Amino acid sequence: MTAEQHNPFRPPESGTAAVPAAPPATWGGGYGIHAGYPVPGAVPGPPPGPGGPAPWGGGWGAPPGPAWGTGWGGPWGAAPGPVWGTGWGTPYVPPVNNSTGTAALVLGAVTAALCWTFFLSFLGIITGTLAVILGLLGAQRARRGAATNRGVALGGAWTGAGGLAISLVLTVLAVIYAAAPVEVETAAGAEYLASADEEVRYSDGLSLDIDAPRPAPGRPGVVLLTAVFVNHGDEEADLDEEGFSAYVDGNRLPAGDVRWNTSGNGTLDSDERVSVTWAITVPEGGASLGVDYAPGDGYEAAYWEFTLTGQSGPPAGGAPGGPGEVDA
Repeated sequence: MTAEQHNPFRPPESGTAAVPAAPPATWGGGYGIHAGYPVPGAVPGPPPGPGGPAPWGGGWGAPPGPAWGTGWGGPWGAAPGPVWGTGWGTPYVPPVNNSTGTAALVLGAVTAALCWTFFLSFLGIITGTLAVILGLLGAQRARRGAATNRGVALGGAWTGAGGLAISLVLTVLAVIYAAAPVEVETAAGAEYLASADEEVRYSDGLSLDIDAPRPAPGRPGVVLLTAVFVNHGDEEADLDEEGFSAYVDGNRLPAGDVRWNTSGNGTLDSDERVSVTWAITVPEGGASLGVDYAPGDGYEAAYWEFTLTGQSGPPAGGAPGGPGEVDA
C-alpha cells in the first residue's frame, strides 16, 4: 500500500488527518437501512419534506413517519393518518331509507280493508300486488344494510299477499254475479206457464202481468196483449221489445207479425208503472197463443200461454197498420 493510499479500517497514524465519516442518508438511512442505522455507501434520498427531516418516516421497515400518517412499511392495521383520512379498505356504508318497507305495510293494510268489500275487491288486486313487490324490495334493502325495518317490510308483503288472494276470489265471484241473468222469482212463468192476469216477478223487483188476448177492433186476425210493468226494486229496470216471441199452436210467428206500443221510454225508475201493448197477427184457426218474454238484457225469459177464441185469419196482404200503430 502506497503512502497515497489509505486503509479506512486502520487507525489513523499520528499526524495524519482523519477521514470524515459518510454523511447520513436523507431517506432515513437510505436503501438497506434498518431501524435508522446508516450503512456506508448508502444512496442519498430526496430532500426533506415539510412533515420532517425524512418524508418516508424513517425508511423501509421503520416506524410510521409524520407525513404519510401510517407510512409505508408501518405495521398493518395502523391507525388512520392525517393525509389518507379513513385509510384503505374501509367499507362503504349506504344511507338508511325505510320508505319502501313502510309503503308496503300501508298498502297491505289498504288491501286488507278493500278485499272484503266484494264490488271493490278488484282494487285490492292492485294494492295487494304493489304491497308484495314493495315488501320484498324493502326486505332486500334491509339485508344490504340500506334499511332497518325488515320486519315492517315483510309484514306488508304478507298482509298484501293475503288480501290479494281474497281479492282475487271475491272479484271472480263478483264477475260471475254480474254476468248472471236476473232470475224469475215466482213459480208462474218459470216452473209453469203463467196465464192471464197472473203476476210474474223477477229477482230485481220488476213485475208484470199480461191480460187475456182480445181482438183488435176493425183488424181481423189481429189480437192485442196488454202487460203492466211495475218496478218494485231500488234500481232502474230495462224494458226491451226485442225479447218478445209469440207462438201459435207451437209455431213461432215471424217478427213482422208482432208490433208493440208503450208509453214508456225503455226504462223504469224505482216504483214506476208502465203499460205495454203488443199487436199480434195470428193465423186463422189458431187455438193457443204462447209468449216468451225477457224484459231486457240480462233477464231470464218468462213464459205464458193463452187461449185464442173466435179469431179469424188476417185478410190478404197482411194486417193493417205499420209498426208501432196499435189501438188499445
